Amino acid sequence: MESYDYPEYYEHPVLHDAAVMNLILKASACGAVTKRDCIQQLCCKINAVDGITCRESREPLQMTFIAEKVRLAKRYLTVAGLVADLAEGTFRLTVRGREMLDRYPTGLDQSILAVCPEFINYIHSLGKPAGSGDMKDRYAAGYRAFGEGLDYTENPHRADSMAFGSWSDGWREAFDETLEHKQSFPSGG
Repeated sequence: MESYDYPEYYEHPVLHDAAVMNLILKASACGAVTKRDCIQQLCCKINAVDGITCRESREPLQMTFIAEKVRLAKRYLTVAGLVADLAEGTFRLTVRGREMLDRYPTGLDQSILAVCPEFINYIHSLGKPAGSGDMKDRYAAGYRAFGEGLDYTENPHRADSMAFGSWSDGWREAFDETLEHKQSFPSGG
């Protein structure tokens, strides 16, 4: 596989949104936790499914992906009012979080969070572009990034932003054009 392809690892069943959110809700139901606690628990769950010990380390790209999954899931749960931030990077389950955990003990995702007005408002706020010119600039930046040798995973924008999508689209367009050129001119000409 080329470095710009996502390995099959990213389709790991323990890393689906519902499973990650469920882990965060259950961990925070036991008291104050940090994102780092949740990342460690998630790595142990992944390792258990893969048949390896929790002490084995993961590749940096895998850890970045796992940390991003936890960060985004925790943000969604916070916005929806299911977990609440405490002091020094800790958070805990709220009463609403307990109710949702009891109602959906096997996990919940964004489609279920959509019953929370705060979450709907948050999602709507993400869809408001700052200006069409901004998105064109992000697209062009992604396109240039491919030409400069940056990897697809080096997108500088938040994964839950429109800028991330625009940059990614530009990068993929440049990649596709390069691939088409190679297929049209196999000898490099």
